[in-house]
Amino acid sequence: MCTFLIGDVHRQTGRFQDAIESFRSVLQVQPNEPGVLTSLARTYIDLGLSELSTGFISRAQDSFMDALRISFRFLDTNTSFHSFVWKIVADAIYNFSQVSFFTDEAAVRSVLLQACGYLTSDSEDRLAGSVTIPIKLPDDRLTGTDALKVAVAAYSRRISLGLLGVAATGSAWFDFGLSLFNLTQKIFPEGEQRDKALKQAIASIKEAIHAQPGEDNYWRALGDMSLVSQPKEAQHAYIRALEINSKVIARIPCLIARWDFADLSYPECRRLDKLRLPLLLP
Repeated sequence: MCTFLIGDVHRQTGRFQDAIESFRSVLQVQPNEPGVLTSLARTYIDLGLSELSTGFISRAQDSFMDALRISFRFLDTNTSFHSFVWKIVADAIYNFSQVSFFTDEAAVRSVLLQACGYLTSDSEDRLAGSVTIPIKLPDDRLTGTDALKVAVAAYSRRISLGLLGVAATGSAWFDFGLSLFNLTQKIFPEGEQRDKALKQAIASIKEAIHAQPGEDNYWRALGDMSLVSQPKEAQHAYIRALEINSKVIARIPCLIARWDFADLSYPECRRLDKLRLPLLLP
């Protein structure tokens, strides 16, 4: 127990390698302890993000793969809390989608295939035509977009398993909506299919807001997604984000300039004035 707590302190203070050593030492005694497995997997993601931010792309990808392998071990040996672990799985795969190339494509393909093995069914309506289940990876070069498709399905899987509490519900819908939005921008040209997927992405962000209306990041995401198709809704979302957190970097001046909102409604102007936000008109 003490070793686990020490590992958790190391993780929270950014000493990820020390945390990994502590968690692995606990697993030598209790190899399938759920709490330790999830903490270890989460630490590998934190380590990977740290490595990615400092340019160590190969190391980061190795860390994300380690996070997935530990998560698969959890899924194979535990019957509960799968929803929480699918958050870790999806986050690791989503981070793969952010890189321009894979330093060990064969290894990445192997863990993605393993993830796809768990994703045998899901809600077609929620996926909105963006991903076909079961997922088939291309035989030739693997890309970040291929990883993003698996991430979208993984985030959707988390929702399908059921969620406990408003925080988990808000987080799950936000992650899914954001990843679906990013995938839609990559794979669909202008048209009905793209509009359907974007509509689902926005609806998912609204589900997150319904669960946690006080999260400024959710409102800001709604503004970003609605900026082109529904500028008035974007206007409302950005202002709501600013009301929650005045330090949010929003796009209201850009929004007004782009859509010539010289006729911004009086209540909105009063809200902007209260927030001390400069109203930049063309």
